Amino acid sequence: MRNVLIHGYATIDDEVVWRAATERVPALRRIFKNMLDHRGIDGSAGPHPTPPATG
Repeated sequence: MRNVLIHGYATIDDEVVWRAATERVPALRRIFKNMLDHRGIDGSAGPHPTPPATG
């Protein structure tokens, strides 16, 4: 889709772009959130574990 948007802008179907933005992106966000939740990552910008010391 990116290639079409970048190189074929004269032939873009507004309905396809709108559907992707309103239906597919939110669905992908839910999928990614579920994946992060399953791994115990809440997506916040809170403190991260300190990496192990080297050397």
